[in-house]
Amino acid sequence: MSKKIRLGTILIYLSIILLMAWLFAPILWMLLISFQTQAQIFMKPSLEKFFPITLENYVYLFTGGTDFARTIMNSLIIAGITSLLATFIGTMAAYAIQRIPISRRVRNNVFSWIVVQRITPFLAVLIPYYVLYSRIGLYDTHVGLILAYLTFTVPFTVFVMVGYFNEIPVEVDEAALIDGCSRLQMFLRIMLPVCRAGLVVSALINFALCWNELLMALILTGNNARTAAVAAALFLPSAGRGALWGPAAAIGIFFMLPVLVFSIFVRKMLIRGLTMGIAKG
Repeated sequence: MSKKIRLGTILIYLSIILLMAWLFAPILWMLLISFQTQAQIFMKPSLEKFFPITLENYVYLFTGGTDFARTIMNSLIIAGITSLLATFIGTMAAYAIQRIPISRRVRNNVFSWIVVQRITPFLAVLIPYYVLYSRIGLYDTHVGLILAYLTFTVPFTVFVMVGYFNEIPVEVDEAALIDGCSRLQMFLRIMLPVCRAGLVVSALINFALCWNELLMALILTGNNARTAAVAAALFLPSAGRGALWGPAAAIGIFFMLPVLVFSIFVRKMLIRGLTMGIAKG
C-alpha cells in the first residue's frame, strides 16, 4: 500500500514539474532572446549565442522612436479607469441582484443575462463597435476603449461580488434598516467595508484583463490611444520587413512583469474571490 502511495505521489510531482516546464520554457526563452542582438538570436547554440548579454533591446524601446512609453501610459490610464468604473458599477449591480427584494426567478434571469455578456466572444461586438465609433467620434480615443472594456469587466465584477454579498447574512440588512439606515447608507457604510477583499480582487483582475487585452485595442485604436499590447504586436513580422525579435521579446518581458508581480502578491485573495463567486453566485 505504501509503495502505491509513493508511486502516486511521485507521478503527481512529476506531472507538476512537466507542467511547470511547459509553462515556463517559453518565458525563459523569451527572456534569453531579450538579452541578445539580432545576430545572436539566429546563431547555433554556443557560448557566443548567449554571451555577452546586451540591454540594447530594452534601451531601444524607450530611445528608438518606438513610442513605447506613451503606449504604456495609455494602457495604465485605460486599464486603471476601467478597473475603477467596472468595480464600482459591478458592485452596485451585484448588491441589487443579491439584496433588493425581487423574485428568485427574476434575480436568476438577470444574473444569467449578465454572465452571458461576460462569455460573449469579442468578435461578436467588434464590427458594431468599430462602425459606431467611427461615426460618433470615439474611434482611437481613451473613452471609446474604456466603454468597450466595460462590456466584459462589469459582468465579471458582478460574477465575483454576488458571491461575496451572498456570504453576508440577511440579518445584517434587517438590523441596519431597523436602525434607520437607508439602502444607500447600508451599502456604503456596511457592505463595502465587509466586502473590501472582494473589491480589491475585482479591481486587480479587471486591471489585468484590460492590460492584457489585444483584439479590441487593435481594432478600435489607431495611433493616439494605442495600448502597450498593440505596440508589442507591431514588432512581429509585417509587410515590408521581418520581425524585430529582440525588441519584441523585451517588450513581452516588460509587459508581463506587472501581471506576474500582482499575481504573486495577491494569489490567495484571487483564489478565494474566484471560488466564492463560483460557489455562491
